[in-house]
Amino acid sequence: MNKTKFGITLIAAICVVILISGCSQKLSRTPTEDEDQIPTVVFQKERGGIHIPSTLYLLTFKSSQEKKETVILLQIGKSTFTVNGVSNTLDSPPVIKNGRTLVPIRAIIEALGGTIGWYAAEKKVTISFGSTTIELWIGKSTAKVNGINTPIDPTNLQVVPEIINGRTMLPLRFVAESLGCSVDWNATTKTITIKYPKEEQMTGDYTDSIVWDGLERTYLLHVPSSYDKNKSMPLVIALHGGGGTAEGMMKTITLGGFNTLADKEGFIVVYPNGVEGHWNDYRNDMLAKDVENVDDVGFISALIDHLVKTLNVDPNRVYVTGMSNGAMMTHRLALELTDKIAAVATVAGNIPEDQLKAGIPKRAIPVLIISGTDDPIMPWNGGYVLREPKRGKVISVPETVKYWVNNNKCSSKPEISYEPDLDPDDGTRVRKEVYGNGANGTEVILYAVEGGGHTWPGGSSELPESVVGKISRDINANEIIWNFFKKYSRR
Repeated sequence: MNKTKFGITLIAAICVVILISGCSQKLSRTPTEDEDQIPTVVFQKERGGIHIPSTLYLLTFKSSQEKKETVILLQIGKSTFTVNGVSNTLDSPPVIKNGRTLVPIRAIIEALGGTIGWYAAEKKVTISFGSTTIELWIGKSTAKVNGINTPIDPTNLQVVPEIINGRTMLPLRFVAESLGCSVDWNATTKTITIKYPKEEQMTGDYTDSIVWDGLERTYLLHVPSSYDKNKSMPLVIALHGGGGTAEGMMKTITLGGFNTLADKEGFIVVYPNGVEGHWNDYRNDMLAKDVENVDDVGFISALIDHLVKTLNVDPNRVYVTGMSNGAMMTHRLALELTDKIAAVATVAGNIPEDQLKAGIPKRAIPVLIISGTDDPIMPWNGGYVLREPKRGKVISVPETVKYWVNNNKCSSKPEISYEPDLDPDDGTRVRKEVYGNGANGTEVILYAVEGGGHTWPGGSSELPESVVGKISRDINANEIIWNFFKKYSRR
């Protein structure tokens, strides 16, 4: 081989590895045999499901030494690949196993310039690249990234590293996410473009999605300008009300208040979308039958895992809040997902009667409740939502408070005070009840908005006052909730 050809081949190989080992936002999902061999994008930047009618992948990497973009083309089952049109050869082709693409580790890591350690007794591979160390075990669905146990694919535990034809093959999605890059699918050209944003940081507002339980689940993210991928940040999950949207929660209900606080205080906000605008809050709601079999608890759990991995969210400072149906879903998450959530806050949402059948929380958890005494939709004294039996039944606000007070072993006698009447014309007063001295430093706080309706204090509504009641201007729910959250960390 002459020097010129050798140099081109070496450069091509280096580009291949960097690219496959370094993506983080959107990842390819490949099919099982019963899915007609049609890969699917799992993580993507825009709305809409994407079904890939071929097994052709276009990967793009921007070199840190040159501004020129490098394009790599791989094809399932082919031992050849191209780098900027120059053909090269792999010693083992990419394959599809258990619905995911596996790629040869040797080509990736050698081209990347990282180091590989093989421990035969444990069947373990150790990869070191930059500040990232990955430990993977042949046949095991859990790896370690910088010492933290990480599922290779939370949605498919059959995806594991394998040895095929004498070569160690790793799932493309996991390697890509762990080393950090973005992936775009072009339906017209049937290609996937992967970019390694070595010097880039994902800030501002954008739409993303994951596939969970066979459904594409979309969400809005707000990442503050102070974001540093090398420093962990808290995460606030904000759930919209029934029939609402992530965008409505962000822009209308909260008036962008969480985003403003995030920029000031340094945390990430995610606004997930419910299926058909609803959350499976365990309530027997005849008008939300489309979600009664949707695993929303699993979705939120998977979303937390994804954001911990891709945005370096602090897993000990994950908080959930919600409005109405989103508030009832928040209660359910507090019941079932306390191992991942540090604290919760609900607005205009009691505990559904049926939800109490889901079990008891694994631990004490701080709870903040904001409810209007004159809410025409969520009855303060309990009963049917909207006073319609087909919408499901909830326990009263006092009973909801008592449930969490008992769960947390808080003092049964609250400290009661009134918030300043900042807007005498809004027709509301806010009574604050603090139930302290709970297990592990927890507390339960109720803000009873006297005269308040089915509304977000200090925010707005997508429905008129004649339908939802009064909005209190004496407190700002965004600020109240964040000031409550930031006191707590899950340990």
